[in-house]
Amino acid sequence: MINFLYFIFFILFLEIFLYFFIHYNKKNFQWLITENEEFPDFKKKNIDGFFKSSYDKNLGWLKKANVTDFHDKIKKKTKFSIDKFGARKSKYRNLKKKIEAYGDSFCFGRYVKDEHVWTEFLSKNLRCHVINYGVGNYGFDQALLRHERNKNINSIYTIIGVVPETINRINSIWKHFLEFGNIYGFKPSFFLNKKKLELRKNPIKNKRDFDKKKIIKIINQVSKNDIFYYNKFKKFQFRRPYIVSFLRNFNFNCKLFTKIFFFLFSKEKDKKKYLFPLYYSNNIEVANNLYIDQESIKLFRSLIKRFKNNTKKRNSIPVIIIFPQKKDIELFRKGQNYYCNFFNSIKDLKIIDLTKFLSKKNIEKIYLDEEHGGHLTAYGNRIVTKKIQQELKHARH
Repeated sequence: MINFLYFIFFILFLEIFLYFFIHYNKKNFQWLITENEEFPDFKKKNIDGFFKSSYDKNLGWLKKANVTDFHDKIKKKTKFSIDKFGARKSKYRNLKKKIEAYGDSFCFGRYVKDEHVWTEFLSKNLRCHVINYGVGNYGFDQALLRHERNKNINSIYTIIGVVPETINRINSIWKHFLEFGNIYGFKPSFFLNKKKLELRKNPIKNKRDFDKKKIIKIINQVSKNDIFYYNKFKKFQFRRPYIVSFLRNFNFNCKLFTKIFFFLFSKEKDKKKYLFPLYYSNNIEVANNLYIDQESIKLFRSLIKRFKNNTKKRNSIPVIIIFPQKKDIELFRKGQNYYCNFFNSIKDLKIIDLTKFLSKKNIEKIYLDEEHGGHLTAYGNRIVTKKIQQELKHARH
């Protein structure tokens, strides 16, 4: 009986400890999520800022035209510019021959200057304007929709360049369920209805959708369709009983709590920089596993087919470039990579998978540190340009 009481006391102590530990630290670490993060507080100032700088009704978000800004708004080290057509600024804009490039931040060339992006190097080498329409955090689906919206461009090639993690993004509707804290990242998404590809529009139509009653209704609806609500958000969420929450995701939480504990005694001041690599690696591992998930594979194949068909209607050659992230290279070197087999299985259009090529390089020179999302350095952009230029010669209708 006494042992049983000791056990009950220990469980209660552990529950109380976890409660205070989590709530004390969550204010410093946006990735520690509780019940409160299911319906976060959307502040008017932030809503106004989002609509002014990024909101796009059809795509979710998009940098406004004629903008010059910093990649890192805090340190303000590297600038980028968007031209009047919504593409990254290029000194080769007036060249007659065109190539379109859509995609995510690796396509855009985040954290490098306008003149150091791979599209700019390629423009110089080919004497052709490679129009960079990349947008940070875009999935293949959003890149595809942006391409479909941009009409009357007579281009030799149409490229979609994305990281392998794009398979997460095509399954995502609200980024917050996948990337905790990204609460304004609502987006359109495709789904298969009896093998037919259908579009689910962006759930946010205007500012009024962020009114409390409306946004709760929207979030409840999104949670029914976004696979990451249960597969990621609820799995990582701490809620009563906290012991069960800890055990639900035991291996990850052990790493998380250990890092937080050591952070308290370290000289490191940047909380985001300290914990980001843990979640960054997890997202890439989740994406890697989706390449053996049949539903995700079917969806991705359908999107690729739509891209191929739409591009050929415009008499342009479709090309997909896969930009591996640093963690992808590490998985490839360990033989734990799944996405290469998926892309190798697609034979009816040109896919330039840079994984094997970059795995033979010094990745410390190719990639920035994880604080910068492991993006390509200026040197990395130059190196991949050579490979892309070489592979484009083999792209045919």
